[in-house]
Amino acid sequence: MKHTFIYLLLLFFASCSDWLDVTPRIQIKEADNFTTAQGYKDALAGVYMLMTGETTYGRELSFGLVDVLAKQYTSGFGTLNEYYYPSTYNYTAEASKTKFASIWAGMYNTIANVNSLVARVDKADTMLFAPDEYHVIRGEAYGLRAFLHFDLLRLFGPAPVVDPDAKAIPYVTAFNARVTPLSTVRQAIDRALADLAVAEAELKAHDPVTRGLSSADYTDYFRNRHYRFNYYAVKLLQARVHLYEGDHGAARAAAEEVIAQSLFTWVPESQVVTTSAETRNLVFWQELIFTLNMNNIAEIAFGTTGSRSWFTTGSGGFTKSPGNWNTVYETALHPTDYRNVYLMSDPIDGYYVTSRKLYQPTGVYGQDFINKMPIMRLSEAYYIAAEAALRLDDKPGAVAYLNTARARRYITTPLPATLPDEAVQEEIRKEYAKEFICEGQLFYYYKRLNSETIQFYSPYNSPLPRDLYVLPLPEEEIDYGQRHLEAEQTH
Repeated sequence: MKHTFIYLLLLFFASCSDWLDVTPRIQIKEADNFTTAQGYKDALAGVYMLMTGETTYGRELSFGLVDVLAKQYTSGFGTLNEYYYPSTYNYTAEASKTKFASIWAGMYNTIANVNSLVARVDKADTMLFAPDEYHVIRGEAYGLRAFLHFDLLRLFGPAPVVDPDAKAIPYVTAFNARVTPLSTVRQAIDRALADLAVAEAELKAHDPVTRGLSSADYTDYFRNRHYRFNYYAVKLLQARVHLYEGDHGAARAAAEEVIAQSLFTWVPESQVVTTSAETRNLVFWQELIFTLNMNNIAEIAFGTTGSRSWFTTGSGGFTKSPGNWNTVYETALHPTDYRNVYLMSDPIDGYYVTSRKLYQPTGVYGQDFINKMPIMRLSEAYYIAAEAALRLDDKPGAVAYLNTARARRYITTPLPATLPDEAVQEEIRKEYAKEFICEGQLFYYYKRLNSETIQFYSPYNSPLPRDLYVLPLPEEEIDYGQRHLEAEQTH
């Protein structure tokens, strides 16, 4: 397949170069790297490192493109800015097509590496591994394959509420050069859930997080499970997928399992309300069920070594006007919300503001909140459970979930259980906007509901064009992938 062969441009990282060595045939040296347990561990570490690339979760699928599409940044982009055309939903401009193609290539490159690992681990000699290691590695690999494909579906396919039978993306499960046909939205969801079922079965009995062990309790490979696609990341992704497909009972059940666990906890107030900004836990790291370790966040986001300074440039950066910031965070109603009081930046260029969530302090070492790119966090389980409960005619339950999460952000006024359903849903939307800036989840919220409006976007004299929720497939995928497959099928 075009995107699993031509796009198999394995990136070189010094710390895992043993397995990410690019050969003249652009192939992983499987024979050399899957003969020991360490080879499998290195392969999985390489997948996580690929996910930190700027075309994927190191920028575009966290604080970059998907937040631009959700209007999380409202200061505007000049015509020469790489986000100008995407921010105006002009998807036919070359700048937009280039950006979409780079995301597609980066994601399928990562999936190709996952599939290589899956193919090997499914046939591996389990005697190579220490107790639990084999099952945890296999569970993570299957979970990551579902995670990556699901985000591709949320970008390049229509939402199930619009057309579950529409052709969407290739759900690639083999490591070879053959073309994979497009799956429908429904098929992609089913395949993601099937991969997650494997991941759940492997991790439930073998992942230390299910036994409530903290990072300090782990040894060797099992340290720092929040950097890995652990069991509760699987459950939270199941909740996401079920909510996306409209299975509210299953979504609530999966979310409640995340809520019921005690290992990932709410951030302590003492780590947010500090006198020193340099020691403040702005990313709320205790809540991060799945995070990526990124030593270059400061460079990518703030331009400390000369690259674009996205969060220190006003107009053209990832910023809001003060008025829009106050609208999102409802500062008149909730002046004590941590996400406003402690995460809002000082004025940039004398006027604009932005979130300090990804700010990396200097001269502070050994802090747990440094170098973490948030991918999945505890609060989302509450929002999913709230929306699922609302759809299941349990409005008191929905409001209770919301009030629990809001209280943890120091919003002191609880929502009444008598709110109309539409008002409860709007409170959920508000939480996505407040909570997930720099994390890329708000766009998917709008898309999942096929929302008629996006806050801060009002097309002149016309309804919201719903096709803005579906990014076009890259031309190379159409030209060399699907058209090649169609030609094969006619012969």
